Amino acid sequence: MAQFPTTFTGPDVYLISVDERAKHDQQFHSLSPNAGGYITGDQARNFFLQSGLPPPVLAQIWALADMNTKTSRPPATPPLPQSMKQPPLPLPPPPAFGLPPIAPIPTPLPVVPPLPLPPLPVGVSPPLVSTAQPPLTQPIANGAPPSAIMQPISGFSHAAPSVNKTSSFNRSSIKLQKGPSFDSTSSQIHSVPPDWAVPQSSRLKYRQLFNSHDKMMSGHLTGPQARTILMQSSLPQGQLATIWSLSDIDQDGKLTAEEFILAMHLIDMAMSGVPLPPVLPPEYLPPTFRRVRSDSVQSDQKVVQEEAEEEAESNQDKKLPVTFEDKKRENFERGNLELEKRRQALQEQQRKEQERLAALEREEQERKERERLEQERRRQQELEKQLEKQRELERQREEERRKEIERREAAKRELERQRQLEWERQRRQELLTQRNREQESIVLLKARKKTLEFELEALNDKKNQLEGN
Repeated sequence: MAQFPTTFTGPDVYLISVDERAKHDQQFHSLSPNAGGYITGDQARNFFLQSGLPPPVLAQIWALADMNTKTSRPPATPPLPQSMKQPPLPLPPPPAFGLPPIAPIPTPLPVVPPLPLPPLPVGVSPPLVSTAQPPLTQPIANGAPPSAIMQPISGFSHAAPSVNKTSSFNRSSIKLQKGPSFDSTSSQIHSVPPDWAVPQSSRLKYRQLFNSHDKMMSGHLTGPQARTILMQSSLPQGQLATIWSLSDIDQDGKLTAEEFILAMHLIDMAMSGVPLPPVLPPEYLPPTFRRVRSDSVQSDQKVVQEEAEEEAESNQDKKLPVTFEDKKRENFERGNLELEKRRQALQEQQRKEQERLAALEREEQERKERERLEQERRRQQELEKQLEKQRELERQREEERRKEIERREAAKRELERQRQLEWERQRRQELLTQRNREQESIVLLKARKKTLEFELEALNDKKNQLEGN
């Protein structure tokens, strides 16, 4: 989005200070100007190239500094191009594809106030103010940067449109100057077809591709992001540069969803062999930018009507003489008023955009917070499940230990019982063996007793026999 310079919000960065003027005067005299106090175009060209700036930028500086379109430079003008090398560019450049942007078809350059302004957004017509300063450029609908409008000749010097400071400047010239621009704009708006030339299938496909790369949901892709996607088509650098200049309509160095869809559709056309148009056709203009241009036309109609009413009032009031300075001052004030209105409109648009981004950021933070709480809850539930599972495992292990102890005790008791039974069996066996031995001893003793009784009886019989004899 184009931003107004610091003229409304802070000190003018383009103001040439006394110290800078003295330094640049010294640099000018070091170039050995001629007797008339001029340096040639080649001298200025060689000196400006030492700054390291690109030739298109130096060409734009030359066009702004060479106010009376000469090829030589008087001593009063060197501080201007030297100081214009210092401030940064007001808009971020589009991503480089290896080739400079293709210059579009030149269009009439409107007159703007002497305040240094960056390029205005597409559809915003520049105000009508004094011609005391050279005009600045406005971005064209095909997306080419302002530097592409100035085509350098022999390095970077070229003829800027001459400005006649002594020419008459009245309301009729304003009306004549603004009328053709309004007519051409109206015819262009009426020629825009109601539907977009990009097929619906391509819109859906590339919209999904855009959403997949727009991670932060910012509504646009940055230059490096878009360049990475466009480079995947393997098209030559020149065609990619042309496609970028055609698709980046608002010249903000970024691609919105519609601009990205248009760029991918142009890539499909180039890959199928269809030649790319030098200027974006009206049927390829995204619907959003059509509405912007329609609003701009309505605003131009209102401005023209107001100017016509003011002109009628001024024609009626002819008693007071109006000088050229009065007209010049009135036109300058009217231009400043228009600039202030547009600045307020841009500030309101920026405020709404900031509020939208803040709301999106709040929603994103709330979503992340909900996701974090949900993840925390799930993590807590998982932890509780793990703890419950661990407690269950502990209970199972404790039960197994108890059962193992019981098994050991039962085995010990069983072993003790078996040992007792074995001891009892062995004891019975020993007692039985001992009884058998004792019984055998008794049998032997009884047999011995009978034997002794027999012997005693035999001895008694023998005794009796002996006594009987």
